[in-house]
Amino acid sequence: MQLQLPKATYFLIGINSTVFIFFNIIYGVPVCGDPPWRLVCMNSNSLFLLAQVNQLVLSGERTYQLISSTFAHISFLHLLWNMIGLLYFGSKLEKISNSPTVLTTFLFAGFAAGVSTLTLGPLVSLGASGALFGIVGAYSVLGPVKDRRKVMTSILLFLFLIHLPFLLGANINFLSHLTGFLTGAFVGVVAKRLRTNKLIDC
Repeated sequence: MQLQLPKATYFLIGINSTVFIFFNIIYGVPVCGDPPWRLVCMNSNSLFLLAQVNQLVLSGERTYQLISSTFAHISFLHLLWNMIGLLYFGSKLEKISNSPTVLTTFLFAGFAAGVSTLTLGPLVSLGASGALFGIVGAYSVLGPVKDRRKVMTSILLFLFLIHLPFLLGANINFLSHLTGFLTGAFVGVVAKRLRTNKLIDC
């Protein structure tokens, strides 16, 4: 049996890591706050360039930030936390579906999470967590039925761990997480229906 690598998952991790190397390591700053996890940070110029600044997006000046903010992270642990989740759930989703499904889910959920964040007023947000929640949402729908308990256990554990920094004082965009998850679940339902219709047609 030939081993199928999660190409889309690795690709997305590669993009996020490349952005981090360029904007956090090369042009970043060592520390960006008091908590110890805020190390290897994005500088203010890069932050206002890539992160979603609601005022700039709503004015039409930098609408691209609805996508670019998904690939930018404020610090090393911010990136690491999201990439571990993406590696785990992205590879699982890709194994039971395909690379286009993973890419579509990630981008669609990330964009939807950004749009929902616009309703929160003047703020700056960034990170792949909204898109990651989309991957988790799609996996919750497409995950193997025979292992349903295992699927849900892994998702509940993920929900706890991804929000653990909030208990330690980190700011978390819960609305983007919810929007991303629901968007991913919607993509999963559509993909599942298309798969079923294809089987019936055959």
